[in-house]
Amino acid sequence: MPHVTVAPGVSVSYRVYGSGTPVLFVPPPGVGSAVFRRQVQGLSPHCQVIVFELRGHGGSTASPVPLTYPVVASDIRAILDDLNLHKSYLCGYSMGASVVFEFIRSFPDRVQGGIALSGFSEATDWRIRAEITSAIACARLPSMDTLGLALAAANADDARSFSLMYRTARHANKDDVTNLFAYALEYNCSDALPSFGVPMQLMFGAEDGRLRRYAEILRAGLPRTEVVYIVKARHQIPMKFATAVNERILDFVLHRERGAGFSETLLTSDTDAHQFLR
Repeated sequence: MPHVTVAPGVSVSYRVYGSGTPVLFVPPPGVGSAVFRRQVQGLSPHCQVIVFELRGHGGSTASPVPLTYPVVASDIRAILDDLNLHKSYLCGYSMGASVVFEFIRSFPDRVQGGIALSGFSEATDWRIRAEITSAIACARLPSMDTLGLALAAANADDARSFSLMYRTARHANKDDVTNLFAYALEYNCSDALPSFGVPMQLMFGAEDGRLRRYAEILRAGLPRTEVVYIVKARHQIPMKFATAVNERILDFVLHRERGAGFSETLLTSDTDAHQFLR
């Protein structure tokens, strides 16, 4: 994988697939870029797909400073600079979506549009905070095996995907994983959402009850928002519901490229999706 130097002695690895409109994918800690394996396969024939490894993951150097969303956002800017891209669409999954929000807040002129898969702008309810706290505890164990097994099993759609994510988690830098999870507990950009001037697409599993309140916060705060609920899906949508996710991402990117009018909210007509909003 190509590498870009993001700080003295620190490099981040990335890979580019396809050509056309650029879409850069931001993973959450632990699983690595392999979590977007189906997006690479499904979208690269239609646009330029960029994936990268967080510091301390895969071929990226461990971070000499605590890994936070602003640090990752700065690394993303370095990748765009290395590719001579002034702007790109950004797509983040779970905590990676929070990084997308931070990037938009910090570097709004570098973003064509943002896509958040199972995203949240804050982590303030007890359920999601308990899950993050549990992940931190697992990352602090002598081995990353427990956390790696949990993350890979939750997200993988086949044996190959499981193997790739499990291997990434097992060898990830423990401090980088711990610090990024810990930062999620203190991060909150909800008040900044109304200032986001770029078009946004939010995608949630209709059965992901943990994110109900966060979906409403994002819908209420973001001024230019398209919302998609995937019926029968929970949190782990990039791989397990890849066809639906890829179709919606491609439609959003092409919608923006065609310059068509913006649709504020898109919901599935299925009963399960409407029940999610109650």
